[in-house]
Amino acid sequence: MANSLNDRVVLLTGASSGFGALAAERLAARGARLVLMARRKERLEALAQRLPTPTLVVPGDVTLPEDRERAVDLARKTFGRIDVLVNNAGFGRLDWLKNLTPEEIDRMIDVNFRAAVHLTHLVLPEMLRRGQGHVVFLASLASFIAMPPYVLYAPTKFALRGFADALRREVGPLGIHVTAIYPAPAATEFAAHNGESVFLPFFSSRRWLFLDPALVADKLVASLERPRAHVFVPWWIRFLIWGEALSPSLADALIARLVTRPYWERETRREHPSAPETGR
Repeated sequence: MANSLNDRVVLLTGASSGFGALAAERLAARGARLVLMARRKERLEALAQRLPTPTLVVPGDVTLPEDRERAVDLARKTFGRIDVLVNNAGFGRLDWLKNLTPEEIDRMIDVNFRAAVHLTHLVLPEMLRRGQGHVVFLASLASFIAMPPYVLYAPTKFALRGFADALRREVGPLGIHVTAIYPAPAATEFAAHNGESVFLPFFSSRRWLFLDPALVADKLVASLERPRAHVFVPWWIRFLIWGEALSPSLADALIARLVTRPYWERETRREHPSAPETGR
């Protein structure tokens, strides 16, 4: 049976753009009361003004304990409870390991994994006391398939998938739903910031390969109305995941051919312009 979202209190991180902003609009249209958290206060306030339901704006950084605690405390003081936590905030600096800074490495781990764990830890006791609640994690296709230049981004999403699976089996029997959503690369600010050629170097001109973020937002809302453990967007990425699991050596060979070797050959030519091009 579908669950009504009317009057449910949803704490949504990363709400200022992308999946988060689109999900906020859809949740408000279904009557949910929202607590929007992100670093960009102006964007949050502009979004809140467009929404038809009571909305609390909490500017903050999910990696900071004081900001996480403030968001949870304000949500409870304003609405009395938190019914749903959507861990949507994410950060990705997609590049080869040699090009990443220590600060970028730490930021990815902190935003994509640690913050979600700590926020969940903050809201879970209340959900357990009431015997109901829902925790959602925005993971990624990279939760299953790791390739350059996702060398740090993918491990954070692998960790998020493992946490979601373990948590679901820990609290599911007690009435708490846990959902992980696995979207393919989408046309968001994240993609624009990193550059399409970083996502798919051999298909850099194929804009149609990038998912419409509205589809992810729709699936997120649907997973709250009809809880599911795993949501793949689009559905056919399951075949990529199955292929990786069935034949990792074939996946290695394809990625080496299409991604890794072209990159290192370009690097060699850049560093040594007179070097002959190797055959592939």
